[in-house]
Amino acid sequence: MGVRRAMDTISALPFDKSEVIYSDGPVIHNPQVIEVLKKRNILPLVENITLGGKKVIVRTHGITPERRKFLQNSGAVLLDVTCPRVRQIQKIIEQKRKDGYGIVIYGDSDHSEVKGLLGYAENKGIALQSVKNNSKLPLFKKVAVVSQSTRNRQDYDKFTQNLKEFYKDIEIFDTLCDSTACRQTEALGLAEHADAIVVVGGYDSANTKTLATVARQSGKPVFHIETENELIQKKFRNFSSIGLTAGASTPNWMINRVYERLYAMKGRDESWFSYISRKIGFFLAYSNLLLSINAVFLSYASAILMGLNAGWKQLIIAPLYIYSMHLLNIFVDFKSIEINQPSRANFFKKYKKILVFSAILSALLSASIAATLKPETLLVISIALILGVIYSRPILPEKWQPRLRLMRLRDIPGSKNIIVAAAWAAMTSLIHPISTIGIKVSTPSSVAAFIWVFTVVAGRMIVNDIRYLHGDAVIGHGTLPVLVGVKTAKKSLRLISFVTAGILILSVLFQYLPTLGLFMLIPLAYSLFYQSLLFKRKVKSDLAFEIIMDLELLLCGITAFIWTNLF
Repeated sequence: MGVRRAMDTISALPFDKSEVIYSDGPVIHNPQVIEVLKKRNILPLVENITLGGKKVIVRTHGITPERRKFLQNSGAVLLDVTCPRVRQIQKIIEQKRKDGYGIVIYGDSDHSEVKGLLGYAENKGIALQSVKNNSKLPLFKKVAVVSQSTRNRQDYDKFTQNLKEFYKDIEIFDTLCDSTACRQTEALGLAEHADAIVVVGGYDSANTKTLATVARQSGKPVFHIETENELIQKKFRNFSSIGLTAGASTPNWMINRVYERLYAMKGRDESWFSYISRKIGFFLAYSNLLLSINAVFLSYASAILMGLNAGWKQLIIAPLYIYSMHLLNIFVDFKSIEINQPSRANFFKKYKKILVFSAILSALLSASIAATLKPETLLVISIALILGVIYSRPILPEKWQPRLRLMRLRDIPGSKNIIVAAAWAAMTSLIHPISTIGIKVSTPSSVAAFIWVFTVVAGRMIVNDIRYLHGDAVIGHGTLPVLVGVKTAKKSLRLISFVTAGILILSVLFQYLPTLGLFMLIPLAYSLFYQSLLFKRKVKSDLAFEIIMDLELLLCGITAFIWTNLF
């Protein structure tokens, strides 16, 4: 898809606050994406700007040859993200014009794609949306016909049939975007099983408007919206099922925002029990309480693995620390949450004061409880809290940013996965031996438990990075999938699973860990299960997937509890 290719290309550009990148017109017809790109210093090109050495993006819709020549002569460095389908149409027009053909383009003459195509036809082309008024038709001896890439196939077929009545020597090219055609067919299929259809995309997007028009052919109510904020619950309360589709220029994170808003609404046939249960689920997930509670189970499993008693003080330190640090870092770096998880972002905005207070209180409680144990425990917690607080905060003067581009710990590529996984491992595994044995805890069992927790958490984080790939890429977050691609990230997940299994099996064989280590292969197998759900897109709701993923930690604790009572 041309739009995805364009966004991937733009997202891969290094983000430098001191550098402005210009776009020759909107990259895509989606105002929300344009606003996000502005935050990365990708701005619309205006007249009277000296372009020597400046980067200029050639939009997905393409430009005229004259415009391209002007930009090149001005010294601009062109980043061409023209849709491959549009580029193919340009080549067809250029070749047929040279062969003596007149060019007829089926499309809107005011659309940027068509304007660019007419530039390749020079003075031998015309753009039409119908042939009812034959007085507009030029007297071409032979004609080559192409279509604006986002048009409807049935309308194009009808147009070309009518055109054959006026031209005898006519050559028709199929230049419609396959993806657009598939979306239109899928929209009609979706309407058969839904009470209403929501179409997400820019109001100026030709393919989105066509998609909405096609969906209306089903006779079902159709709502064309740009953002989730346009969804009014009272308009949907009489529907039990809603179909959701989107234009080609609508990024995944925008679709997810609309999906989450729709998912939060109460449907016509939904019971109040189901609705309230979902609301409770939202609260537990969005507030990070669910994740923090499950950290108790992981901490318990770590203690049993090391052959230690799981005291309540040691068990409660981990969830308090994790709850505190996750919340505080979200508020420090809010942009990614706004893009990737808008419903959670709205939750944080609404309850900001309460959540910040509870995060600070949790941090103080974790330190206070640690102070009642060995002095080394408080030292470890204090270091972890300091690192957690400064992780998302600038630690270097801003004037150094253009040269270093690394202002915070999280700016180091891949640092999030390593630092967060290490913090989890320290809180859920090392606290137990430190608080009982002391700072010298480098026993084989503690090392094995630390590595086990580290790999479990690192794997979960890569899964989340894959989930939010496009949003992270747009705002310039250097997560693993952004840096190396989804395929390599998936391979890394498989490698982590293999390493985790190897550590558990070898640790049991060498008697570093009890046989519980083998039983911990059960949660590992479960992690492979929810990864397959992600890759096959079986779970659409962020909330549902988050709960499914967090069950892995719960399963660790349950497995350890059962093993303790059986063996």
